[in-house]
Order: sequence, then C-alpha cells, then structure tokens
Amino acid sequence: MVTVAPVTFHDEHLISVLIEATVGSTVTLQKRINFGATVVVRGGDGITMVEDSTFVADYEVPQNTLVEYRALENLNGVVTESDWVAAETLDTGSDWFLALDQPWNGMNVMVESSARAMLDSPQNVVNVWGRSDPIVVSGVRQMPTTQLTVVTETISERDQLLGLLATGQVCMFSQWQPEIGWPSPTFVTVGQVQVGRIVQFSRQEDRRVTMDLTEVLAPPAFWRYPTQEAQTWQQVKDTYAAWQGITNQTWRQVVSV
Repeated sequence: MVTVAPVTFHDEHLISVLIEATVGSTVTLQKRINFGATVVVRGGDGITMVEDSTFVADYEVPQNTLVEYRALENLNGVVTESDWVAAETLDTGSDWFLALDQPWNGMNVMVESSARAMLDSPQNVVNVWGRSDPIVVSGVRQMPTTQLTVVTETISERDQLLGLLATGQVCMFSQWQPEIGWPSPTFVTVGQVQVGRIVQFSRQEDRRVTMDLTEVLAPPAFWRYPTQEAQTWQQVKDTYAAWQGITNQTWRQVVSV
C-alpha cells in the first residue's frame, strides 16, 4: 500500500512529501492545485523504491492555495494509488523569488512595482496595389514580458538576489496573495538587471533592483533539480556525532537535493 504525507516548511517555500511504498516498486508523485489539473511533481516521476520510504521536495507550489498530493505505485505491472492528501497551506509572509538551479536558496522579496505586461505577436504586413486592406501574416502570441522592481533592505539581501540571477537559470516568482496579481507560481527568465540606491546617502543599504522578465513555461517534470551524492542517515549521524546535532536542514543530505 502506498501513502503520502506532505509537510510544509513556510520559511523555505517548500513542501516535503514523505512517500511510503513497497520496496522494489516504482512510484510517481502527483499534485493538483485548487482541484485543478493533475501534474507530476518535479523529481517525483518513476522513483524506484530501494527502501520502504523516500522524500520528494516540492518548491514549485503557490502560496495561500490548496495543494494536494497522491502517489501511484507500480509493482509488477499492478498499479495502486494513494488517497489525495492536502498539505498545510504554504505562507512565507511575503512574495518569494527563487532560481530553479538552487531552489533551497530562495528568498522573500519586497515588490515595489510591476510594469505593464506586453504580449507581442510577430507580424509581416504586405500592402498590395489596388487593395485597401493589407495581407497580414501573424505569428502566435508570445508569452508576457514585463519589469519587476523589488527593494532589498540590506547589502546581503541584494547580494543574495543577484546570486540567484548569476547563472541565468529559469526563476520562479511566487506571489504571497496570488488572487490579486500574477499567476502563482510564475516562471520567468531574467534579462537586464538594474541596481541603484533608493536615496543618495552613503550609509543607506536599501537598493532598488529592476529586472526585465519574460514569462516562460516551467521545465518539464523529468528535469530534476541539481543533486549531490546522497548519504545514509548513519553517515549523517556520524558527521554530527549525535542525533541531537542534526537540524531540520539535514534531510537534504539524504534525499540528495
């Protein structure tokens, strides 16, 4: 029998899902948002169960919105599924920004403004002699482009945000109250970035960061987060000398994210 148990970590914009299933089976973890379409969780497609439990980290969830999970277990061609289980609603207390190559380093951001979105469509217009109406060949409507301006309160916050943008990886913006703004989460690529002081005073650390954004589709679920070599719980315990020294961050060393 396969079961799921999601646990929400608000300060990390993370829902960690415990999957318990039969050793030797193959498990796929699915989610649905607000009773919408069912999708596969990133990193949760075709998991081979070498033990009777494993974790999947899901950073790509909206805030203040119902999110449910279920698992499908395939054992010798026989497929069984768990019940849908609702996670505790995620709420980081503010808007959140992360890069998909390092989602565990995401951060709260203070949004100052969001510019008007533009949805362009490439067109080729041909004017024909004797016709008042031109011949117009129009392409598909492109994804929205806009500018997002956020305020960082310290130099370290500014550096953390610029660090997220350094690799050029697809980023994710998660709005705190998704019903009053952008779709949440929204996946974007970031073009030009402008950083400047808010007030011209040398000791003032506040910075205004303006990013040119293009909305994109999320990478397919089979694209996994970058991983490192996993450890066993015993190796983690040996590193920390005692179980009491292990923090709630340590599970990443075992699940390899």
